[in-house]
Amino acid sequence: MKEKIVPIGGGTGGFVVNSGLRWHDVSVSSVANVFDNGGGSGMLRNDLGVLPPGDLRQQILALSKSDDERTQRRRRWFNSRIREGHMKGQCYGNIFLSGFEWETGSIEEAIEEAREFLRVDAEVIPVTLDKAHLLAKFKDGREIFGEKELQMAELSLFSSLELSPKVKVNPRAVQAVHEADKIVICPGNFYCSIIPVLLPLQKAISESSAKVIFVCNLMTKRGHTDGMTVLDFVVALEKILGKGVIHSVIYNIEYPPEEFIATYREEGGFFVQTGDLAKRPDINFVGRDLVSKRIPKEKEGDPLQRTLVRHDGEKLARAILEL
Repeated sequence: MKEKIVPIGGGTGGFVVNSGLRWHDVSVSSVANVFDNGGGSGMLRNDLGVLPPGDLRQQILALSKSDDERTQRRRRWFNSRIREGHMKGQCYGNIFLSGFEWETGSIEEAIEEAREFLRVDAEVIPVTLDKAHLLAKFKDGREIFGEKELQMAELSLFSSLELSPKVKVNPRAVQAVHEADKIVICPGNFYCSIIPVLLPLQKAISESSAKVIFVCNLMTKRGHTDGMTVLDFVVALEKILGKGVIHSVIYNIEYPPEEFIATYREEGGFFVQTGDLAKRPDINFVGRDLVSKRIPKEKEGDPLQRTLVRHDGEKLARAILEL
């Protein structure tokens, strides 16, 4: 029996974890965030009333492992962007998924078409089939609505983070979590990408017999995770999942190349320190060199600034499989 691994997340972190696992002899069911309201995903969400497809697209691409020429060509097209006109910057893969969902009324049918198109054996599962936005409530009574808006907000004084309206968790996501041998909470934008996808799954994760593994972020984000250590990230996660749920934490011990982090420093982002891990002997902390030495290439037509400091997918996969 293949080991069943369920990565949970979105964005670059989900992509990197899945891209590392895809070459190993494991069964992957990846659960994706579907609450984005910015960029190309937000445009399609607003125009067509569909679920935002961006994180689903990235995870499908990450898990496509066929290296025949036809599939490689399809992958390049699926991830390329329109270069001119009023849809400039929009990704063809997003249009593929949203077009199928709009025609069939089912994002899951759209995902199946994309899996067949890109020869993906693994599952990609939206955490919910309902449409909702991220909502932050603050101690002074303010509210900020939408992931895009929260990306740029100062969150140090927020009192709660929730989904509005409340959503029903996708039964397929619950089944995957219950059947998992390992659940991997992927790195990423902590309050805009990681926490939102965990909110509908709190109960299922706490009830699962799987090993729950958290892959900690490499860098902090100004206004969101300033000064947070590996231990601080764990404590923040436990406010959602409960204490005793996280079994292991994989964190980076290698300082990223200086040319990679200069931009982060200018924007108030810094290398995540470990903190006093001895305070939590109940958790297995695994420190490794996890930084990718490859500089991500800018994709023509991409309007967004992409992460430079990234985990190495293969290094992460080895660390996950060894636990």
